[in-house]
Amino acid sequence: MEQLAFSYILLPEWGMKALSYGLICLGGVIALLTRTPSFRMLRGPYFTGIALCTLAISLTQFWWLGGGAMMQAGTLWLLMLGDIVASLAGGYVFATLAQARSLDAYGDPRKAFLAFIPFANLWLLFTPSKHLQPDGPIQPDNGAWAGLVGAPGAVLGIVLMLINLATVKSVTSAVEAAAASDPRVANGLTRHMAQSDAGLEELLRMSAQQITVPARVDEITTLHRVDVQGTTIRYHYSIASDIAELPANFSDGIFQSNCTNEAIIPILSGGGTLEYVYTNSTGVEVARYRNDQASCETAL
Repeated sequence: MEQLAFSYILLPEWGMKALSYGLICLGGVIALLTRTPSFRMLRGPYFTGIALCTLAISLTQFWWLGGGAMMQAGTLWLLMLGDIVASLAGGYVFATLAQARSLDAYGDPRKAFLAFIPFANLWLLFTPSKHLQPDGPIQPDNGAWAGLVGAPGAVLGIVLMLINLATVKSVTSAVEAAAASDPRVANGLTRHMAQSDAGLEELLRMSAQQITVPARVDEITTLHRVDVQGTTIRYHYSIASDIAELPANFSDGIFQSNCTNEAIIPILSGGGTLEYVYTNSTGVEVARYRNDQASCETAL
């Protein structure tokens, strides 16, 4: 389950949206197949209900602020499960409201499926009530929603939609900031991705892309290129000196630092290699060090 949860959070944005939409539709299908509508709903209350349900689903995303702690505890799958349940429940509620709106608009709850089709959902929303009398529309049984008939429902629905937009933006920024500042997130993702060669290669490419070059290391040493080949990430350094070789123990500090770094250990244990290439001012290679799991066992 934990590995599935990591695969879930690594989905591209379009994949995440498609999965969420699919789960919402599934929740809707469950509602349409298992319940019989017992009330009708006018446009104002329906719009407010849809907006409120959408906002509730968005608010659940704040639980991802605890992603780092859940990764460390091995319970990230609970957050994934929460997303699944929230989407299914949201779809069930959407369908329940849509059945009530369809019954009011068409006298038939079976057109509730329109709520799950982009643009067609507007047809369901704006269709006037079918239940008319000579002196005006029959008041559907909206219960606690009765005060939202007409303009109040439209206004409140718009306000809730605007709040939802702000919530989505806020939760996205908050979760991204928390993930960027929490080392447990980076370590957890590293451990997961390093468990397969494909994941390890992607992880190394991501690491290389995050490094800005050229980067001054000290007065005479500059990192001028980083490249990735398979499961090896290679750092190319230039030394502003015509030195012919580096001290024999030069790599000791590099290996000891890498082999005890929590962010690098999963890469090495997963079969990754960190390679360091040094050239002098004349372009001659003066040293090349390969740091893998075997060299860590020797260094430590």
